[in-house]
Amino acid sequence: MITTLCMGCGYLDATKDRVRKRKDDGSALPDDYFNTAEATAYDQRHDSPSEYDSAGNMTSAIQSIQSATRVAQGSNEPIFTITPKFELVNQFNEAFHDYNMTDGLSIVTFFFTRCPSICPTVSHNLLEVQNQLSDKGNFQILSISVDPKRDSVARLLDYSKGYNTLPGRWDFLTGDSATILTLYRKTFKLPYNESMGKMAYQAHSSKVFLVRNQTDVLGFYDGTNPEEMKLLVEDAIRFIE
Repeated sequence: MITTLCMGCGYLDATKDRVRKRKDDGSALPDDYFNTAEATAYDQRHDSPSEYDSAGNMTSAIQSIQSATRVAQGSNEPIFTITPKFELVNQFNEAFHDYNMTDGLSIVTFFFTRCPSICPTVSHNLLEVQNQLSDKGNFQILSISVDPKRDSVARLLDYSKGYNTLPGRWDFLTGDSATILTLYRKTFKLPYNESMGKMAYQAHSSKVFLVRNQTDVLGFYDGTNPEEMKLLVEDAIRFIE
């Protein structure tokens, strides 16, 4: 059953307390383990769209992705297109590149394993999505960690076991911070508050994106909202079939 989330529970304050008390367990892979080309300075990256200035700040109304929902129902036209270029690694320590995104449908979200409330809700809802789509056609789910220094391959594998992931259907991905920040801010056009410093990843979006053929963003949905996740399943089935 797709579940919902109560947000008025002092979530952010509780999370801040956890971060202050937490110490890095040292298990995360170092950033330089990954392709160093992905660590290019933010304002020099080849995939910087026009809605960002040279500092990486949003300059257009696309920032509304933070709060608005756009579903694909009734339209085959993409909301916007992407040209992702990345190298990450999944929970099985296998390299995952942009070209490993399926030619069918990719369901993409951002999370971190130590998240106390939002991420478990989204992941439980994605489990239901996986189960409902398992026999429908060509799709994959990609959960990308926004806390790569702590979300090691081993930790992602342990986390994934709690969601009965199907082989080849659901990948939990980590990598270097620059790559993930580019995917978050530029590719999927999500707001990011640098003023929070090291706390910034705690304020990540709960949006779930429906992507066709690696490039067409058909819709984005609130992963904590069961009604919107039902719409995602309906949209996915329509495009798969």
